Amino acid sequence: MKKPASIIRLVLVFLASLPLLSCAGETGDELTLIFSPRGCSYEAAEVLDPLLTVNWIIEDNTVQEYVYLLLTLDKGKTKSDLQDWLAQSSDHPSWATILSWDTAGEGGQKTPRQLDFSANASFDGTPVYIVCSMGDQLFVEGPVRIKD
Repeated sequence: MKKPASIIRLVLVFLASLPLLSCAGETGDELTLIFSPRGCSYEAAEVLDPLLTVNWIIEDNTVQEYVYLLLTLDKGKTKSDLQDWLAQSSDHPSWATILSWDTAGEGGQKTPRQLDFSANASFDGTPVYIVCSMGDQLFVEGPVRIKD
């Protein structure tokens, strides 16, 4: 009698893992940036198409300007390096390449923006990091991968 119970458990574990397997390698064409009182976050597929839309959701009304930058880092540089740099300076580090940026005023949503990384000569296929600014607060998110 223990064998059927073991088989049932095995089947349940397998079925529970199916949603996770279906997300592996997921591609998409939208990057959604969310500015909230807790900070900045993003939603995106595991891999983004080179032609993508950046959506804004601003759930915060404590600052007057929101900014995002999409950038790549030189070989050998990491997200931690970027965070450390931004903690000490608001200048653009020479080892980061800005691919796109935009600003929005307070509250509400901003019109989505279409980006084409296949037409961006500065994009070298390396992971893309997101720097968000909410007033004087900076957040580093990512990386996101753009399909070659």
